Amino acid sequence: LLICTYPQTTFLEVLMSGKPFIILMSRNHWLFDNFGEKLLNRLMKINILFTNEVDAANHINNISNNIESWWNTKNEEISKIRKIFFNFQLKNDQSWKKFFIND
Repeated sequence: LLICTYPQTTFLEVLMSGKPFIILMSRNHWLFDNFGEKLLNRLMKINILFTNEVDAANHINNISNNIESWWNTKNEEISKIRKIFFNFQLKNDQSWKKFFIND
């Protein structure tokens, strides 16, 4: 289980990896546009994003016996979020487009 603690390059890397992950971050330290807020709200709804370390720890304890099973139940929604995010990034940021095409 990968644990990401900030929504920048590391987030992109875990999102691209296809590996099970959660995000633990403070919403007080980051500002997001409407697109970012919608994405984060979707991640919170499916228990991928946590803003409280106790909630994140409880979730990890609940899934620790079968992380792959938990991840597979979230896979369809994660795939949708990845597609939305990457399409948005590729459309709006030429440096990311170049990175992804060369990868």
